[in-house]
Amino acid sequence: MNSRKINSIAFYDVNLLNHKNYIGDIICEFVSNGYSVTLFYDEFSQEGFDFFKCLDVKIIRNGLVSKRTIEKKLLESRASTLIVNAQRLGDTAFVTVAKEMGIKTGMIQHGMYVPFMKRERFFLVKKAIKTLRYFIYSFIISKALDRKFNEVLKCFLNTFVKGGIYKDSIPFHEEVNTDYVLVYGPYWKDYHRDIFGYRSAQMFDLGYHELSKIDETKNKKMEPMTVCYIAQTLVEDGRLARQLQESFLDALEKLKGVKVVIKLHPRSNRAMYEGRGFRLEEKRGVPHCPLYIGHYSSLLALAGSVSTMVLFEFPGHEIPEYFSRNAAVVNAVEQLSPTIEEILEKGMPSAGGSFDDIFSLGYSPERAFSIIQKFQSET
Repeated sequence: MNSRKINSIAFYDVNLLNHKNYIGDIICEFVSNGYSVTLFYDEFSQEGFDFFKCLDVKIIRNGLVSKRTIEKKLLESRASTLIVNAQRLGDTAFVTVAKEMGIKTGMIQHGMYVPFMKRERFFLVKKAIKTLRYFIYSFIISKALDRKFNEVLKCFLNTFVKGGIYKDSIPFHEEVNTDYVLVYGPYWKDYHRDIFGYRSAQMFDLGYHELSKIDETKNKKMEPMTVCYIAQTLVEDGRLARQLQESFLDALEKLKGVKVVIKLHPRSNRAMYEGRGFRLEEKRGVPHCPLYIGHYSSLLALAGSVSTMVLFEFPGHEIPEYFSRNAAVVNAVEQLSPTIEEILEKGMPSAGGSFDDIFSLGYSPERAFSIIQKFQSET
């Protein structure tokens, strides 16, 4: 049987594209430092595969999993550390099995967390395969913890479906939490403590990777009379009725004398945006525009550090205070066009607000490598 190696590391995420988009630079840093890297994923992405096939990494699709198959995969990877990017059921299943095997575990924050929001009707039915996977992962966790399946499933349903606080809904949260977490800034240390039950000694401020693009974005030529809408997957994730999103887009489409750029999310449904005269943008970062529009995406920390923001608040989607204090907030679709046109006409300040207490500067893949390597080397 293969033994674990200090210079072997494994990463898990639901979609292979997430490995590329959120921590691709960190994975490359481990490869460049001579590490054996294994990537586990559930859902295939051609873009993600094309990115990693040129690197010396193992790319493993999970398929139908069980506790035994996860153990086998981790053993074959020879990894001494497993890194995940969220606290979802899939991540938790891999983490719980890894911890039982004596493999160290870590988590890298990959986005901002928002309060619980009810899914649109029939969403879980439409995502039947994903829902089935949740049951399977809950069963794996119950086996790894030697707990009753129905009790474990009930605990996770209480937080993921009913919206209960994670650490309160899951009394065994310390058993399924990772050994350490790399977060975006001081605010998120408090969040992971209050919501997930992590201790201060387990959390490290990595900084927010998008903020490293502030100067790069400002140095681009500004596109006059152009607004950039930073799209989120509210409809795609079943959190917002499609007709509400389309009413919002109708308002953007009717702007007079204003070009609209849509900064797509990797999982955006392009059909909602095509055929409207918008320019669709998929590159990392954001174009340099005098005005950005959004809701509450973490990417707004970059946008709001560059130019003025208008944030649209859908019903039941309260915008976090740290974004609303740095933006003009609109909550009626008929107010959207007048607000945008007034701001562009008056020439609001080119720089937005400050997010230092929420999203830290100083991110680098080298820093992430250093923190993870330190934990790997500890006995």
